[in-house]
Amino acid sequence: MNGVPAVPACQFCGGRRRYRYRMDSYPVWQCIRCGTGCAWPMPEPALVQRYYRGFLAATNERRLAAFGALREAARSVFRDMGLAPGGALRMLDVGGGGGFFSRAFEECGYGESTYVDLDPLSCAFARERLGLRRVVNGECADVAAREGGRFDFIYCRHVIEHLPDPAALLESMVLCLAPRGVLAVQFPNGDSLEYLAYPAEMRWRWAAMRRGSRLSATRLLWLMLAGAMLHDLDPPRHLWAVTGAGVTAWARGRGLECRVRTADLGDPAYSPYYARSSDLAGRARDFVGQRVLARLRGGCHCVAVLRLPRAA
Repeated sequence: MNGVPAVPACQFCGGRRRYRYRMDSYPVWQCIRCGTGCAWPMPEPALVQRYYRGFLAATNERRLAAFGALREAARSVFRDMGLAPGGALRMLDVGGGGGFFSRAFEECGYGESTYVDLDPLSCAFARERLGLRRVVNGECADVAAREGGRFDFIYCRHVIEHLPDPAALLESMVLCLAPRGVLAVQFPNGDSLEYLAYPAEMRWRWAAMRRGSRLSATRLLWLMLAGAMLHDLDPPRHLWAVTGAGVTAWARGRGLECRVRTADLGDPAYSPYYARSSDLAGRARDFVGQRVLARLRGGCHCVAVLRLPRAA
């Protein structure tokens, strides 16, 4: 493309990328091997930093009021990861939106948690409103340098899609894992078609793609149905549409054990903030999205579970 620097190979699987479309001013590319998509060139770092400054401040206060339901969702996640309460486990909560899963981990009797986030407001909320004692305002690499190899459970929920270099965060988290620790990474499933059932979610995406690419409605619809929609890619908020195949390729290239599954919006463990529809039209949308489209190419969330290889 004219004016676009040469796009690098996919950082997940090393595959070649091809141009797909623009979302407003952002060119979007997709790996031909694993299907992962990204904006390229990436937005300027200063723009991204301005976008996220205090991003979750008001949201965290609302979620604190409904913490009981969130705690039960977190308990389901912990069970899903094979964790057993008993007070001896160590958790690292990476960019966890204020530290709610850290608090749930401790309240449910699993052990001690450490919360790490780049946002100083989220860290202040974790300390002052949630009462967490182990809070790191910095990068996961800082934790790896000080406490590498000690965490039994690392949970990274909806973070990697926001970062210019998600593979660097994955590397840092692996360095933090205890020998038989579990790293769970949740992110939007770039392959998913589930959101096609929700017009309110699709309308702005459709408009951004039409403005940026000047595609006909027919061509745009074909791209979406053919798998090039790249679910939840919306720079400068989400810079990546990561696929399960991409994370699996990245993990296996480093000798890690990896299993990936998807979860639809109706799964309370992985969609704790989703409000089920009560009217007939809303229930119909939920049925089409969660029971039809999610079964075609997976639900809107991917959950990748990684472990270090077993010792010989």
